[in-house]
Amino acid sequence: MVTRYPFTFLALGLLAGCAGVSVEAQLAASCSGYGSTMYALSTVRSEMTPAQDAAVEASTEIVVPLCASAAAGTLGAPESALFVVRDMLRETTLMQQEVGR
Repeated sequence: MVTRYPFTFLALGLLAGCAGVSVEAQLAASCSGYGSTMYALSTVRSEMTPAQDAAVEASTEIVVPLCASAAAGTLGAPESALFVVRDMLRETTLMQQEVGR
């Protein structure tokens, strides 16, 4: 299973190791992990239920603008964005594991 989701486990490992790192760096790592998870989900999209597909679309509509603003340096509240992106990353990672069964 670990080899099936290498980017996801790498991203989660990065998140776990971010304790002494700035919020902005943690957010960048979370955004990268989210992108990797979205790529992995795109390969199994045909196996997803309509509810799962809708959840991915909804999370993408939230996360992509946050990550784009963070990358541009125009994000006002990186702590709040970090919480949201991590939450969406967790949800989509669980979904990826569920679809991949």
